Amino acid sequence: MKATFFLLLTLFFGFSAVSAEVPSGKSGEKAATVKETPEISGKNAEDKAAAEAELTETVTVERISAPGDIRYKKGKRIPNLILTADYQAPAALAEIARRDSNVMYILLPTEYSAEQKIMVYPPKIEDAFELPEEKLSSFLAFVNPKRVILLGGTEVIPPKYRLAVGPKTERAEIEDLNWNINSVILGNLLMDREMQKKFRRALNERSAGTGK
Repeated sequence: MKATFFLLLTLFFGFSAVSAEVPSGKSGEKAATVKETPEISGKNAEDKAAAEAELTETVTVERISAPGDIRYKKGKRIPNLILTADYQAPAALAEIARRDSNVMYILLPTEYSAEQKIMVYPPKIEDAFELPEEKLSSFLAFVNPKRVILLGGTEVIPPKYRLAVGPKTERAEIEDLNWNINSVILGNLLMDREMQKKFRRALNERSAGTGK
């Protein structure tokens, strides 16, 4: 996936028209969109209404050369987004999915996390950013993935975070207590037959103190 999410959070908060389109975790939640229209003068109400009607296309954001040099392009929705928490096993699986399958993931804090932050990790990990908890629902609507993969049961992803996923969004819930089984299921979803092997290697590296 070519789309760069380095400025996604800025766009998310910066465009009031986009934010107004996004309900917070309620039924009927719609994907926020960015319009691809000329600047509206405001003199002609009919022209303005027609321009606003174009807020129906999902867009991707691509960097041309520098962070400040941005264009908006009609594009495809991202196929998957993983929602999980900062425990060793699910975090390792999410990172493998990001690294090898270009899957964005959102890492929730645990009660043991030193910093109680929600972090978003796009395919390029250097573009990671913090997301305020109260914005989780509207951010998911803004990104509008085809499928949200809930990686872990309620002991990993508490109900309050599960409610942030809109009712019309496809869900895949992976919640076996055996994380080797979960790695196989996630690998099947992402068509990565080596997922379990990579997962075991990642845990071994972490145990040995050689992992990230």
